Amino acid sequence: MDNENNIYDSKNIKLLVGKKVKLIKVSDNFFKNIGENHPNGINIGYIKEGIELSPPTIDERYCIDSFCTSIVINVSELINNKCTIKTTFSTYNLEYINE
Repeated sequence: MDNENNIYDSKNIKLLVGKKVKLIKVSDNFFKNIGENHPNGINIGYIKEGIELSPPTIDERYCIDSFCTSIVINVSELINNKCTIKTTFSTYNLEYINE
């Protein structure tokens, strides 16, 4: 994996991928003028919990179970098991859930 495009180093990726995560949509970067009528129903406040299939990687979709975001364009630093993911159309807060 290329660390430049990823928030994980080679040691952490094995520990975090496959873990339960919570993804919360915090802004809509594309459909701003249509309010609560996002074409796929993924409006601000949408929450998805599930298993991460792969780490958030720039130029790829980020997937949790069967849900996938649009293409990731930026990923913040992972701090306290939380980060922010900006995609082509939306911005999400991502949290790794300890069980």
